[in-house]
Amino acid sequence: MSQPANTLPLPLERSLALKCERCDLDAVKGKRLCQAHLDDKRAREKRSAKKRRDQRRRSRRCVDCKRRCQKRRCRGCWQKSRGVNQNRKGVNNADGNWRVDPGTNWMRFRGKGRRGRLTREEQIDEDIRDAGFAIEELRTYVEKAAVLKRPDVMALPTIQRDAARREVGQHLGFAGRLVDDLAERYG
Repeated sequence: MSQPANTLPLPLERSLALKCERCDLDAVKGKRLCQAHLDDKRAREKRSAKKRRDQRRRSRRCVDCKRRCQKRRCRGCWQKSRGVNQNRKGVNNADGNWRVDPGTNWMRFRGKGRRGRLTREEQIDEDIRDAGFAIEELRTYVEKAAVLKRPDVMALPTIQRDAARREVGQHLGFAGRLVDDLAERYG
């Protein structure tokens, strides 16, 4: 039995007409079911979720994420279920020192109420600042390397001369790492 060419399938026609998918009553605003069928659906989902949680509890698994644990919920899910209260505020609290990670609900200390990576402009500004640091470190290296060649420094005991060389080498190493980072990012 085929439908006439100008009609739509019944479920699609009902959803476009804001009717319940299971009967001809008006659907709840923003939903595809009437209030009675919506209540039935929610009760059925609630029963099946309880059944799943009970099965997981009997098999010694977390009722939310199925990880093995001795208690009802694993540590991560337990913290998620606690939510945010007045003592544990989110990022936009007054002092901006604590935040709750949305994925795990773990509290983390932050100096600013910001998340995520730097913007492109902030990254460029930081790279320019790092390049300035690298240049200063190279200048310091050149100055201190010249000091190592002086006769009074050459007269120092071996341990002190080696310590001075290591200190000069640290400046070169730091500058080298900064330059390598910049070359990797822009090279």
